[in-house]
Amino acid sequence: YNFTDLQTALNKEGAVVNIKDNIVFEDKQLYVNAKNVTINGNGYTFNLNETNTKNKFMVRGSGLTVNNLTIEGYTSSGMYIYTGKDITLTSVNLNGKDNKSSLVGIDTDSASITIENVSTKNHKFSGIRLRKNSTITYNGGNNHTDDKQIECVEDGGNNQVINNISD
Repeated sequence: YNFTDLQTALNKEGAVVNIKDNIVFEDKQLYVNAKNVTINGNGYTFNLNETNTKNKFMVRGSGLTVNNLTIEGYTSSGMYIYTGKDITLTSVNLNGKDNKSSLVGIDTDSASITIENVSTKNHKFSGIRLRKNSTITYNGGNNHTDDKQIECVEDGGNNQVINNISD
């Protein structure tokens, strides 16, 4: 996939996208608006190629599943999940820039996400930020290096953290 083909694929409800190479984002935002989309990263990287503070990987659709993907090259957030429900991230690495100029790994706004084996590092504020009635469920194996693990912003909503770790 190149960037344009990726955007087209992610606009189809129920799409299963198998990444076969690293993808460098163009000077555009990638939107996932369709429902029940799966991104199988297969160990490859999305380099957001972000030089300003504009979010470039935006999730609005519900039922998104992302597996085995690295996200890097951003200054704002690696993933901005706005109103997306039932989002599942498994084996996803969010690597902020080395000098901690990246703000947040996963930024949620009125969203619900489940994470397992997710790692974040090098973020100015936190690996994960919950805002406006967001919910996160932890299912174990998560690692946050040089990051405050989670930040709950009180902005008129009640955020919820559910910890399903049994190990």
